[in-house]
Formats: sequence, C-alpha cells, structure tokens
Amino acid sequence: MCKYVIIGYGNISLKGDNVKISNKSLLILLMVLVTVIVISCEINPNDGYDITFINRTEFTLTIAPFVSDHFDTFSISPDEKIVIKADRIELFLRFSGHSFLYSISATNSYRDRKTYIITQTKKQTYDINFINNTDFNLSISSKYQTYDDFIIKPEETKTIKSTSESLFYPKYDDEIGDYVIYHEMEGTTCTFSQSQTKNYDMTFFNDTDFDLTISDNNGKFSTFTIASNEIKIVKVNDAAISLQYFGDTGDYLIDKEQDSFKVTLYQYEYLIEYKITGTASSVSVTLNNAQGNTEQYNPVSVPHSYGYKSFLDDFLYISAQNQGSSGSVTVSIYKQGKLIETATSSGGYVIATASCSK
Repeated sequence: MCKYVIIGYGNISLKGDNVKISNKSLLILLMVLVTVIVISCEINPNDGYDITFINRTEFTLTIAPFVSDHFDTFSISPDEKIVIKADRIELFLRFSGHSFLYSISATNSYRDRKTYIITQTKKQTYDINFINNTDFNLSISSKYQTYDDFIIKPEETKTIKSTSESLFYPKYDDEIGDYVIYHEMEGTTCTFSQSQTKNYDMTFFNDTDFDLTISDNNGKFSTFTIASNEIKIVKVNDAAISLQYFGDTGDYLIDKEQDSFKVTLYQYEYLIEYKITGTASSVSVTLNNAQGNTEQYNPVSVPHSYGYKSFLDDFLYISAQNQGSSGSVTVSIYKQGKLIETATSSGGYVIATASCSK
C-alpha cells in the first residue's frame, strides 16, 4: 500500500490509502525502474566485469594492465575472442609481442563499452641496408625499437624495414672471441666490420655549448678536455667506452651518440620529456611518472610538456584526450632530447596515446 506518491508525469490520483495510476503513468514508472536497474548494473560487481577482447591483428599479443591490479595479464591469438574479468570498464593497456613496424590499439564504443576491438596500424617505413663484413653471424636489435630483431650472416647484405631513416642504431655483441665488432653508418646504410687490433683512433665532436673534461670509467683512454664545437682524435683500446663528463653545464645534461669510433657529445635538458601539441585547446592527460605511478591531469592547456631529470621506471606512457568537439592532439615522448615515440588523433574527444620502453 502506498500513501504518498511523487508525480513526475501522467495522471495519478490519491483516494485515502488507495492509489490510482493511469496506463501512461505506469509506463513512465516502469521506464524509471528499468533505468535504475541498468544504472545499478554498472556498479562494480563482486567478481568484476566481463570484458571482451577481439584480436583483429596478425600478432599473438600479450596484454597487461597499465595499472597492475585491474586485471590479470593474458595472451590472445589472431582472430581470437577472449572474455576476462576486470574491476573496471575503462582500461589502459600495454601491448607486447607485435612488430615494431605496427602500432597496436584497442577501442571500445559508447554502445558496447565492455568490448575492446584490437587493431593494428602500419607505420611509415624506410629501407635500411645492413652489410656484414665480418666472419660471424650477428644478432641485431634496434636501440630505439624502430625495426624488428634479425640475424645477418657473414658477407650478407640485408635490407630491413625501419620506422626511422635516422634513428636505426643497432645493438649487438661488440666482442666475439679475440675480435672487436664495430659498425659505421652512412646515409641509410650500416656496415659491420671486425678487427683484432685494440688500439684505435676515436674521433670526438663536442656539439654542446660547454667546454668539457672527458674521462672513461674503465680507463680505456687518458682524460682530456675538449672545447665547445671542437673535434679531437683520441687513442682508445676498445670501442666500448663508458664516459664521464665534467664542466659547468648549468641545467643541461650531457650524453654521447656513438657510431663505432665516432662520438658526438650533445646536451639536453631532460632525460625523459612528454610533450602535448595540436590544435585542441585543452586535454585530459594520463601518464606514467618517473616512479612508475599513474598521474592524471584535467584540464591541461595545449601545448604542454612534462620533463624529468631522472626516470626510475622502464615504461614510458602518455595519453591525452581532446576535451573539445574538434581539433587534433599529438603526444610525443623524448629521451635525452630525441623523439622516440609519437601519436596523433584528430576530431572531437579523440584520444592520442604513445608508449614504449625506456
């Protein structure tokens, strides 16, 4: 029995303890009741939400949460559909197992927020030529993750697709037996060579604004000074050097870029820097900070940047969502002043996300 009724719509009359409700009012009350039930269903159930992932890529992917306690890490094969338990609907994800030549993203829709479609987008690539003039099979990986790992045989020339025509520095074992392995880069060609002689001329170029004193942590050459913009040739007994820099550099840090026996010293302000640019006026930002924790900011005016002199975590991540109905958003990650990852999205309320390993 109902004594008091709040009338929102339709014809409702009260007679003593009896309530008369018209068909139209009954329909409205039923709609309100259904809405309340639906809203109640969005409250996190005790056992979590059922979240569906559909892999539309050609890769077997390992997917982990950006925040570690939202769901358990899992793998998903091409064209596979998996349902997992998660403690929230909107998820920030990490992907691994895919080619560096592709960007991987997962999107849901307002109509079906609990289903994520995983897709791949091929990045622009360039042909890089690698020449192995050594007697050894060399396992090559990319210092800046611009191409996939590969093996090159002795006297082989191999053309590799890279997402950068300049940042294709290789990583490899630089000592095999009694031989030193080194490389030289010219244009879009990288040549590997070997030598038994461990006494080389190493060229240093000081491309900073400061006069520097340079020493090697392992004593592979004698300490020397080099003026701003000076070129100096130094005798070394190994191509693998570990440098220390001394000088009045103010707020700037010093590091090197090494191409075999050619070393360029350069300056930068931040070890890691996140930058947000575009035509959008403001965005909401989620990022991984230097301690590996998640930070969120809203609203953030564009352009904007976050700089870190030191960065303890190995994972770099920034996501920015346009807060307006139009415009573009670009997020970029810089390491030691050099761009290593970027992403752009255009349109109202779009999200641009960039992530990589440090």
